[in-house]
Amino acid sequence: VRSAVVYATLIVLLVFVPVLFLPGVAGAFFRPLALGYGLAVLASMIVALTLTPALALLLAGPALSLPSLLVIRTVVGNTKTIVFTLLVIVMATAAGMVYGAFV
Repeated sequence: VRSAVVYATLIVLLVFVPVLFLPGVAGAFFRPLALGYGLAVLASMIVALTLTPALALLLAGPALSLPSLLVIRTVVGNTKTIVFTLLVIVMATAAGMVYGAFV
């Protein structure tokens, strides 16, 4: 699943690369939209690869017996790491919203 999410995100981001090079009024109008959409898709990929498995581990607890459980526990660590990751994601989202409001 990880590679499918990464490749789908890369394809969506590559679609908007030509928009960044539009000249004139069209470029001035669509460039911020393409940047905002690209950042949102990138943030969505980060959440899908980090926070979602961590929250699934918390929800399922010891009943989860997947081979990736060891990897998730190694990457996530403990509850403090999950809370810190969630805080970083919320702060990055807020910063993106503030940036988008003034661009």
